[in-house]
Amino acid sequence: MEVVCSSCGTEYDFDEARVPEGGVTVKCTTCGHVFKVSKNDDGAAIQETSTPPSKTGNWQIKKENGDQLSFKALSTLQKWIVERKVGGSDQISRTGDKWTRLADVPEFQVFFQAIGPAPSPAQEEAPEDPKAPEAPKKKTKKKRMLAKKASKKKKKKTSKKASDKQKDVTLESFMEGGGVPADTTQDQNNSATIKEDSKSSPGESASDPFLDDDDPIKKWQEQKAKRNTMIGIGISSFMALLFLASIVNVLLTPSAPKKKKAPPPQAAMSQPDMLVRTLPDVLSSDNIQEINALLTEIDTALTNTAMDKGNQSLLYSAKGRLYLSMARMEKELAHLHYLHAKSLERMRPQAAQVAMDSQKSALKKAEAFFAKAKIAVAASGEALPDHPLVLLAKADKNAYESGMDLMRLNIQKARNVGLAYKLDAMVHYEAKVIVMLGDALNSMLKSDLSLVKDALSSLHLLLNSKWYEDKRIVYLSLILGITENKLRTFPDFGRIDRIKEGLDIFINDNPNHQRARILKKIAPDILPQKDARANHVSNKVEKAVDKLRSLRLRGRQKKAIKKLKALARKHSKEPAPLVELGWANMDINKPEKAMRYFDEAIRLSPTDPMANYGRAEALRLSGKPHQALEAYDKFLSISPRGPEAEAARNTIDTLIEILEMAQRNRKYRLNKMQKN
Repeated sequence: MEVVCSSCGTEYDFDEARVPEGGVTVKCTTCGHVFKVSKNDDGAAIQETSTPPSKTGNWQIKKENGDQLSFKALSTLQKWIVERKVGGSDQISRTGDKWTRLADVPEFQVFFQAIGPAPSPAQEEAPEDPKAPEAPKKKTKKKRMLAKKASKKKKKKTSKKASDKQKDVTLESFMEGGGVPADTTQDQNNSATIKEDSKSSPGESASDPFLDDDDPIKKWQEQKAKRNTMIGIGISSFMALLFLASIVNVLLTPSAPKKKKAPPPQAAMSQPDMLVRTLPDVLSSDNIQEINALLTEIDTALTNTAMDKGNQSLLYSAKGRLYLSMARMEKELAHLHYLHAKSLERMRPQAAQVAMDSQKSALKKAEAFFAKAKIAVAASGEALPDHPLVLLAKADKNAYESGMDLMRLNIQKARNVGLAYKLDAMVHYEAKVIVMLGDALNSMLKSDLSLVKDALSSLHLLLNSKWYEDKRIVYLSLILGITENKLRTFPDFGRIDRIKEGLDIFINDNPNHQRARILKKIAPDILPQKDARANHVSNKVEKAVDKLRSLRLRGRQKKAIKKLKALARKHSKEPAPLVELGWANMDINKPEKAMRYFDEAIRLSPTDPMANYGRAEALRLSGKPHQALEAYDKFLSISPRGPEAEAARNTIDTLIEILEMAQRNRKYRLNKMQKN
């Protein structure tokens, strides 16, 4: 049957078979309303209405000594039972008319069993009799725990057998049912089982009013679980500490030295092999003293008549490369003296003549060294013509003579056979250096600005790849930088400052490098000079422009433009603020206004690469493709290897394609109009 609470309207499914003859009192789990369900004359269960219980009503406890206690929540009674404030012989009542012993209520029997029997007053107050027989010893904690576990197992088995029939009886139904039933099974059958219908809320369910969050058994179980967890954590921590202590002990305890296996016997390196393998380090030092010392050792080794021809060939190849290195040094010095003489011939003709004499002397030394190198390289190819070191010596000789095709052919052969001789790493390194040195020397002798720029770019790539430990590469890049600024129509003072700074660093790191000191001495006469005050102002302006450029790149163009205008008015002869103003206007899509700033910057500095590139971009965005092509060509003539050169070439190709397409469309339209 369906039972509806008259107070809150909650519906329940109720089993009519469990309603006794005298009826049963039930309590709504939603609002606490108590009402009675009984049978009519026909034996059908009916619901009787009753008034909801007063929320202010209290339960009453009457103790054996006559004291009375009152409480509202059943959790309070559970707490008193655990604290032994009330006992099983005390009586409980709701209205004060009908009293029942607490021990007779099944719901409270669990708590009385958990706390055990209370000690009798006689036992508490009995004096000790020395002659009395010794009392039995108390159970140990372990025995008590085992006894509790055994009792729990027994209770679980009993409750499991009666789980299908037994249900919890509320205190109200027990009190209204007329006291303690004679048969526990009969009371369990007469107890009401209240279940909510599917119409009630999903989160609600019938619950036992005697079991709540303050259940002592539940608390004891939780405490036991926490205690077991803490014990496990403690054991794990202890084991971890033991493990760490063992590791520390092993690390700190000096172990007996292990007997190392003797390395396999290796063939002793012969003197020629040692000399040949030190060759790359000596060449990269670019030091004339170390080169002369190695030449002396090689000459001494060649006097040994018992040496086989293969080793002699390797020593001759090393000797030839050393002489070629010395010849190249003299040729570089001759080139510097030539530049020095050209710089002094108008203002200081006598000093220019001294420089020319120094050039001639250096060229004579270079020719003498090269003659010895040719003899040594020729002798090296007699016994081992296909050895990689011999092929490298031949390639080095070809590079000195500007025979670039033969040089590349010999280098390719050396790379092909390098792996077979286990010299592939050395061959790869030396091959790159030989190519760079040959291109640089060839560009200096021809005094071609484009060749110098190409060689300088290749050397910078090697320096960026951490080849700066090779002194040949560093020193040659300084010479090429000076040559480039000497050949330029408009010198780049920023690059000149970097060359001077790099030269100072090179001399500080290599105080015994004689040619670097000569270069530092004549460089001020070769490089164009700028007024010191103007140079200071230019550097100051460039630093200010760099700060404003970062402001522009962060998206604050308007503020950057305002400050750049003020900087341009203050330094009207500096092109840097005007160039940056042009790019700032390009950012806000004002190419025509940007073009005016670029034109003014080009007027002040015709070879400024960024000003010319910006003007070309502004013309393209303004819809003037033909003028933009001319501007891009001018930019590439100024900076063919610059950071924006590749982008400029790609843009030129795109513009040409667009113009060709437009021309074809125009022709097509004209032909169509003529046909019509």
